Amino acid sequence: DFDYRVDPNEVCGAKFVAPENEQYKLVTYKDEAAAEADGAYITHKGGCGYCSSLRDLEAYIAYPDMTYYVRNCAIKSFIS
Repeated sequence: DFDYRVDPNEVCGAKFVAPENEQYKLVTYKDEAAAEADGAYITHKGGCGYCSSLRDLEAYIAYPDMTYYVRNCAIKSFIS
């Protein structure tokens, strides 16, 4: 069961599990200090999965300025 209550101190961190940093898991930590102590890279405030899936996060990393593509798509739809 998913707990929808949000703890304002929680952070989501990417924790590498393979020696070559090719595999990782997302972990919800109680605060930034706990994530850093575990060697995780903080991806955002709030627990993992509250706002985006791992697939969404992958898309945001691949296209950091996603609004550019959305804007161009909207303009093309109005013109055509």
